[in-house]
Amino acid sequence: MDLNDILRKRVEADLAVATARSLELSLAIEVVATELKSLRSKLNEMESRQAPDSLKDRAIVEAPTRSEAPMLYQRFLRKFVSRSPKKPEFHWHLDEIAGTFPARGKGGVDVHISSTSFPAVTMSGWIVPIGDEPAFTAIEMILSGPQGPISRETKTHHRPDVGAHFGNPGLTNCGFRLEFPMFELPVGQYTVKISGRTLDGSTMSASVGSITIS
Repeated sequence: MDLNDILRKRVEADLAVATARSLELSLAIEVVATELKSLRSKLNEMESRQAPDSLKDRAIVEAPTRSEAPMLYQRFLRKFVSRSPKKPEFHWHLDEIAGTFPARGKGGVDVHISSTSFPAVTMSGWIVPIGDEPAFTAIEMILSGPQGPISRETKTHHRPDVGAHFGNPGLTNCGFRLEFPMFELPVGQYTVKISGRTLDGSTMSASVGSITIS
C-alpha cells in the first residue's frame, strides 16, 4: 500500500466520524439562524412603530396629498425589499474538507490547507432543496482562485440520515463526495460555490465560503 492509499484510508475514516458528528450540529445552526432572522424582523417592526412624538405630530399635520401617496408608497416598498433577506433555495452542509471538519460561520466555511499535507482536496457533504422542489441528482463544486475557476461535478448518493431528519424519503439521495487534485490548486485563496442540478436540468447555486491553500 503506497502513501496515497494510506492517506485516502485515513481521510475516509475521518470522514465517517465527522459525518456522524456534523449533521446534528449543522441542523442546529440552521434553526438558530432562522430564530435570529425572526427576532430581527420583530425588532425592526417595533422600532418602526416607536417614532418620536414630534414626527408623529408632523405626520398628522403634513399628511401626504393624493398625488404624493404613490411616491411615498414606492419609497416604503423599496426600503422594505432592500431590508428583506433573500431566502436560501436549499440547505447544505460540508461534512469534510481535506480530512477535517470545517466550522461553518456567518460567511460559510473558512478552511486553511497545506499543499504538502494531502494529494487532493476532498469535499463531502449534502444538499437538500427547500420546500416542494425536487431533489438534486447532481452537484457541482466550483473553486475560484488565482488562476480562475476550477470545477468538479458528481452524482448524489444515499444519505438516509439526512432524509430521515427532514421526514422526506425523496430527499435521501442528497450526499456528495468529490476531490480536486492538489496540483491543480496553486497557493492562494479560493471562494467555494456549490450548485445543485435536478433531473429536469434546473439548477440552484450559492456561495458556501472559502479555502486557503498554503
